[in-house]
Amino acid sequence: LCALLQHAALLGAVHGTGQESIASPLPPHIVLLVADDLGWNDVPFTRTNACDIETPTLSQLAAEGVVLHNYYVSPICTPTRNCLMSGRHPVQTGLQHGVIRDSVPNGLPLN
Repeated sequence: LCALLQHAALLGAVHGTGQESIASPLPPHIVLLVADDLGWNDVPFTRTNACDIETPTLSQLAAEGVVLHNYYVSPICTPTRNCLMSGRHPVQTGLQHGVIRDSVPNGLPLN
């Protein structure tokens, strides 16, 4: 994930708006959208013509940004969010099997 974010930052620096200053470059704006249970044909910007739902804002973000096509997540939300927040594989934090419910008093380990 860290390598992926670095790649996105480099793309932002190379393909910026042209308003960045060479002496003091602005940090890139990275917006990472993760949607649980979102299928390939559930959004129109995949150009499969299988989606009947209009998503003008999401489609604009996809057209102006970087769409990651071949990156995979865990089949449930907790391991995926664990990876995003820690940069570690869920097995390393013990969060590979279940879902952390809102009533559970703990979450991602701090160590």
